[in-house]
Amino acid sequence: MTNKTNSRVPRMPRLHETEDTPADEKLIWAHLFLGDSHWYAAEFDGKDTFFGYVILNGDMMNSEWGYFSLAELTELRVGPFVVCVEDGWRVREFKEVMSERHAEGDGVADGFRRHESKMPRIGETDGVPFEDKEIWLHFFRLGSGSHWMAAESNGRGLYFGCVVLDGDFDNVEWGYFTIDGMGIAPGLMVLCRETVKRFEDVIAEVSEG
Repeated sequence: MTNKTNSRVPRMPRLHETEDTPADEKLIWAHLFLGDSHWYAAEFDGKDTFFGYVILNGDMMNSEWGYFSLAELTELRVGPFVVCVEDGWRVREFKEVMSERHAEGDGVADGFRRHESKMPRIGETDGVPFEDKEIWLHFFRLGSGSHWMAAESNGRGLYFGCVVLDGDFDNVEWGYFTIDGMGIAPGLMVLCRETVKRFEDVIAEVSEG
């Protein structure tokens, strides 16, 4: 996962450590989502497997606690969309999460679509220096060091931004890209940033890892 998410993982309880904690009082450490599907992580094995609460396709009646694999989540796609990690997640009890996010059947807005709808359109930031452009969506492939940081969008899946391939920060390039163009290898995810950041700040975070 990203550096920011990785920094949270070591503090997560390991599998079975919260067995004696009532479900409503379990702490939710991370939130991953794709459309109306949500994975709320409460425990982690330190490698790939999480234990948490899963809601698939907005079906609250059949949502349940269980195990899910990060590797498998990164293989999921719905059209052009991939699994998102909610940036700036505030750790809190499960009952509080459900009250805030899913009361009376209300779902969380699709962060991917929400961010894309607010992004500058292609060409709108032409006069802004690269280091000052704002990064709205940050795609990355787990374990590869590859990043696609989007500053503009046409609203239909074409992005303009900075690309880092295989951790080569000496040869970053700005240009156009699509999710399909990122390849079919597993591990692709997108970070929907709670606070949009300048490229200079984002690349500093990424390269430090």
